[in-house]
Amino acid sequence: MVNYSKQARKRMKEQECRGQGSTPPATPAAARPAGAEAAQAQDCEPPPPLDLLRARHALGVIEALKTQSYGHYRSYVEAFPAAILQTGFGQALATLLAGARMGEQARNADHLARESLYRQVEVWLCRDEDDAPYRTQPDLMRAITSGSEDAYLRAQAEALAYLRWLKKFASAFLSKPAGAA
Repeated sequence: MVNYSKQARKRMKEQECRGQGSTPPATPAAARPAGAEAAQAQDCEPPPPLDLLRARHALGVIEALKTQSYGHYRSYVEAFPAAILQTGFGQALATLLAGARMGEQARNADHLARESLYRQVEVWLCRDEDDAPYRTQPDLMRAITSGSEDAYLRAQAEALAYLRWLKKFASAFLSKPAGAA
């Protein structure tokens, strides 16, 4: 069995969807199980727009947070885009990490909320998709510091677009902690 890369499988699927496959279907249409054409047509639908993927991912993140103690997460996600624009993407991420106090044993819900926000941005920017700025990189800060300026600018723009959805869903589904303005 040949083990094709994810990109190669994607190209083959696109060719198959356009009717450019190298071989005809193995079974005649009459012999295929009911619904096979619908399943194949569904497989051949274009991928969802990137903004829809951002929204789906952000909604999943916020729904998962609702079941945990999230401290001032909502405030952090609301302020983070402005921090990126004021100090720069790398600096804003480093500040978020510093506030998470990763090396300390006793961390409260706010420390965990900062870490959570950092990890969510990291997962989005480093996912295994062609449009991810730091595709398959295991560590966002290392990717930023060792990558190109072009990748950095792409990552900053993508992070800001992703954060728009996180902010919207956090405002809609997460309450502010008592005493927060």
